[in-house]
Amino acid sequence: DEMQDINELQFEIIKLLLQEEQNIFAVGDDDQSIYEFRGSKPDIMLNFQKAFKNTAIVKLNINYRSLRQIITAANCLINKNVHRFQKDCRCFLNQYGSIHYLQFENEAKQAHYIIQKVKETKKKIGILFRNKQDALILNQMLEWQHIPYYSKEQINQSMSFSVIEDLLAYFKLAYNLNEEKCLRQLYKKPKGNLEALKHISFFAGVNFIRKGIGYDSYLYNTYKGEPYLYESAIELCEFFQKEVETLPKSFSVKDMIAHFDAFCIQNKYKVNSQEESNVHLYTFHGSKGLEFDEVFCINTNEGIVPSGYNELGIEEERRMFYVAITRAKFSLYVCCIKNRGGKEYQPSRFINEMKY
Repeated sequence: DEMQDINELQFEIIKLLLQEEQNIFAVGDDDQSIYEFRGSKPDIMLNFQKAFKNTAIVKLNINYRSLRQIITAANCLINKNVHRFQKDCRCFLNQYGSIHYLQFENEAKQAHYIIQKVKETKKKIGILFRNKQDALILNQMLEWQHIPYYSKEQINQSMSFSVIEDLLAYFKLAYNLNEEKCLRQLYKKPKGNLEALKHISFFAGVNFIRKGIGYDSYLYNTYKGEPYLYESAIELCEFFQKEVETLPKSFSVKDMIAHFDAFCIQNKYKVNSQEESNVHLYTFHGSKGLEFDEVFCINTNEGIVPSGYNELGIEEERRMFYVAITRAKFSLYVCCIKNRGGKEYQPSRFINEMKY
């Protein structure tokens, strides 16, 4: 089973075990071969008939999970791959289903929309992403909205909370609150004259920390070798800056700090089992084999989906996205953003490839 996931060494072992009898029954889906980074190759399945003579192929092309529109879009997408067994899946259920293509200004707007949808339903929801860092903003907002979620992914919240704690530490230092702890927090980070923070709004204060003191430049120098982390860090600053703007006008700096300090606890609302929440966060790889009533594929943009960092090829990336969209049973939301961390992004080519 899962023939598409084996590597060449495993295949050679199988052939040795078979010896002269050559008696083998294999099941797999070459369109779901997404582990090339650890040695799996769809060519192993595609060349099965060459390895074993007199092979009979039975195509299992009825999909019992997804509704018709989702299956049709998935077929359109994966048919763009050249190296595959030609097949077209058909829908067992005589229902249409729905696909929504959405574009948002940034990750915060995208997350706001998804969280609103989460609040409106009890359905099982899968939020899927190409890389773990793509879930940073959404993960942060789920925590701040007190929404329980399940994820087996180790999303790097340490960077997320560190950025917000840094920004809070500047305000604390300006007002001589927990000075020793704040100095440790901001060790080797730009300081500058913080007196100005006492005379401007919280929003303007965050902007002063970022531009006037040079916190944005510090982030650039820290993450310049990993551009996607730099973009995420800047996006977190933007997110925090907009959040402070929504606070009541009556809030003092102590009120503001207390408000955000309460949220700087990692994984406060992460649950331990899938049954404890209807909201599930997975990478495309991690979602393989799972199914959800509704699926949100986030950050479906060029350079992210497909990834600009994958040298294995566009067909591998397309198979990964195919796996992601076919996790949806009834509704699929394909979401893209316009910019992240000051960098503009275009919608993924896969979006047009899905349309029929």
